[in-house]
Amino acid sequence: MIGIDLCQIQRLERIYKKHGDRFINWVFSPKEQAYLRKRKMAPRTMAGLFAAKEAMAKALGRGIGPVALRDLEVGHGPGPWGAWKGYRFDLSISHEGDYALAVARIRESGPSFSLPEFLQGQLKKRELNAHKGSVGKLALLAGRRGMVGAFVYAAKALYRSGAGMVFGLVDPEDQPVFTLAAPEVVLRDRKSGLAPLLDQVDALVLGPGLGPEDPALAEGLSAPIKKVVDAGGLTYLSGLDQLPDLRGAVLTPHEAEAQRLFHCQAPRQDLMTLAKDFARDKNCVFVLKGPETYVTDGHRDYVNSTGNPSMAVAGMGDCLSGIIGYYLTALEDPFLAASMGVFVHGAAGDLANEKYGQSLMPLDVIEEIPQVLKKIL
Repeated sequence: MIGIDLCQIQRLERIYKKHGDRFINWVFSPKEQAYLRKRKMAPRTMAGLFAAKEAMAKALGRGIGPVALRDLEVGHGPGPWGAWKGYRFDLSISHEGDYALAVARIRESGPSFSLPEFLQGQLKKRELNAHKGSVGKLALLAGRRGMVGAFVYAAKALYRSGAGMVFGLVDPEDQPVFTLAAPEVVLRDRKSGLAPLLDQVDALVLGPGLGPEDPALAEGLSAPIKKVVDAGGLTYLSGLDQLPDLRGAVLTPHEAEAQRLFHCQAPRQDLMTLAKDFARDKNCVFVLKGPETYVTDGHRDYVNSTGNPSMAVAGMGDCLSGIIGYYLTALEDPFLAASMGVFVHGAAGDLANEKYGQSLMPLDVIEEIPQVLKKIL
């Protein structure tokens, strides 16, 4: 988008003379103030910077108020440019008589990324005759009182990734709260168990927000269905003397969860080796989360390059569980599904980081999933 602003130089000069440093500190960043001092606080220069800031705000479609002038920064070299959070602007600043004119154009913003070669062509666009029952139906066993967010993040990530229908198993007394938090989810009584849903769904997301003592975990882990196992499900597994059949399952531990699962305090490099051996022995997929998340099925390996430190926030793993859960329904191969989910999750996090930096939250990442899919589909 483009924004244009015209600023009268004499008017800005009068404002500066009246308010002095208070006006300067309100409008200009420290770098801009240094730039102005080098030019002896020339009114023409000041008006040019002010017009550029107004033009950037208009290009954003927000106007002054929602965006603080001081946060819209104008830089130089080569040529003028603008910046606000993750946005970058091309600027033109000119003067004619008693006016400064600025034009701001938002650059194609956001980090560039492309799918690894082995994932290219795996995702397909929906067919014209697609319906909610043909594009991925999943069961979600997640969340409890005090951990509603885990349910919400996993559910919304499922839908944003492309799921057609999500069934959430929730205790009847908690259903009003879960309905308000995630009205898209079709709720079912947890007390009835998972069995009534097995012939209706294609995959299961199990564990986010559940305690290891939850009786639903044993049923979910033994269910003959594709599944993502996270959080409480992983803690439950680490306490078993004998592991259940994990064929086709995707396990998504962070390092501490992996250490509990392997009953050792090994460093990350050793955990990667243990993960590969575990995945090969159990015929499952192991996703070791962290910087450069590692995905392995015991024979193939993928080290992810997307993602950033701003994603180190509670609830981010719940999002990943939902994303991978959907890809288990879209892709036949669990290794490809897990790798695709990890890539998309990190790429959405990179887009969110451009906007919010270290202030990003899980829902910010989920809302960027459609932008990632537009780039890779």
